[in-house]
Amino acid sequence: MNREYVELLMIRHDVFLSMGADMVILDPSDDPDRLCAELNQQWAWLVSSGRRAQRMVESDDENAEAMLKYHHELLWESIPKALMSAFPPIDHSLVETATSVGDLQLVHHLNPRKGNVLLARRNATEKIALKVYDKSNYVTPWDVENIYRELRFLRDVLRHPHIVQCTSVLHSFSRVYLALEVGGKKNLSQHLLDQPGFRADSQYAVDCTAQIAGALAFCHSRDVVHRQVSLDHIMVDDQSETPFCRLVDFFAASYFVGSTLSTTVCGELPCIAPEMVLEASYAAKPADCWSLGVVLLEAAGGLGSMRQAVGWLEDTELEPAAARIQSFFSREGSCARALVAMGGVHSRAVLARLSRLLEPEPTARADADAICSSSESS
Repeated sequence: MNREYVELLMIRHDVFLSMGADMVILDPSDDPDRLCAELNQQWAWLVSSGRRAQRMVESDDENAEAMLKYHHELLWESIPKALMSAFPPIDHSLVETATSVGDLQLVHHLNPRKGNVLLARRNATEKIALKVYDKSNYVTPWDVENIYRELRFLRDVLRHPHIVQCTSVLHSFSRVYLALEVGGKKNLSQHLLDQPGFRADSQYAVDCTAQIAGALAFCHSRDVVHRQVSLDHIMVDDQSETPFCRLVDFFAASYFVGSTLSTTVCGELPCIAPEMVLEASYAAKPADCWSLGVVLLEAAGGLGSMRQAVGWLEDTELEPAAARIQSFFSREGSCARALVAMGGVHSRAVLARLSRLLEPEPTARADADAICSSSESS
């Protein structure tokens, strides 16, 4: 058990805890009986610790309640009042029920997998996408700042036909609601699941990518970077044969002026740019463009194209997967191999754009404006 091995164990330990685990057992026994005994021992310790913590809180209930109240006031009232002038104050008269918020009637979840965006109605004709932030899950000033930035970006800064707009904000004691335009009934991932081969027609995929490239070019021209471009964050209005797509979810978006670098890892496989994971810092605008390339690959080649081509396992950690992706696309002909991996798709239009976007070297990668321009001229 050398130093490197211990450090690897602790990294994995931290990853498991960050996923919400209550307890992580390092190096569990391979023997079933010993493993069961170890689990029972750890569980008993966890229950005992929980009871002890609960007794401590109950024995000092008044101070604990006062501390929680002060934390809420500081986070959701004092900080916004001092630093976030456009953040609406708490509306203590806002009525929230299981089926309504104020004058909005809740219909259903727009994305059941994530569960924080609801379709709502104000009347028989007006539909609203209601993004819900439960304050119990956002407990740091950084969280509040992210919500505030998303509000400002979508309401005041980014007015573009392929970016959803925020129309209003509701703020109760326990939640923040962003009322957004409805970008479509499904996101791009859900739309592809309904298509033969889990993929779109090549021209459809190119058109969709071009629209999002236009939205990103608009954002980047104003030094705003999304940092989580993915199939889940592109809404599709699929009522016609031609797509109309909109970019959503700007919770991780931020300003990056000039050559400013980012150190925050945002997004997830398969769309996350490998340099986000592998480098200490990265240029955020090119990372958006890589993610756009993966969106095009998955849309034209079929859901799972990136994983099928590169070949990482379900339980592969983010860093090894990113290294495999970077290595794969460093080889000549990699984009063509990735495009045919799922269903043998051949498209010169798709391949021409993939080769410019899925470029491992960020400085050699095409920007969003170039992709948008190439689509307009083709």
